[in-house]
Amino acid sequence: MHDVWSLHELDEITLPGGALEAAVQARKDGYVRYISISGHSNPAVQVEALNRFPFDSVLCAMSVLDRFILSFADEFLPVAKAKGTAVIGMKNSGIRSSRFDIR
Repeated sequence: MHDVWSLHELDEITLPGGALEAAVQARKDGYVRYISISGHSNPAVQVEALNRFPFDSVLCAMSVLDRFILSFADEFLPVAKAKGTAVIGMKNSGIRSSRFDIR
């Protein structure tokens, strides 16, 4: 499940007949090994996702600028660590968030 950015979207994914149910069935049938989710902007959504389902991994935005905006480092990482969920950081250079042209 890619770029799950709102609780409403998370609700749709986790409802019976939603994408998560299909992913679980695909794992049971041997088509996939791991079930993951990603979030680009709101760590509270990924925290709630881990409270609803034991995702194998989460791809999330992490950068040096993380502590100045909604913070995956402060809000999400402790929950993921406690649940044993693998975390993959993206956007770690903060280039997209920078005001400077680095070309």
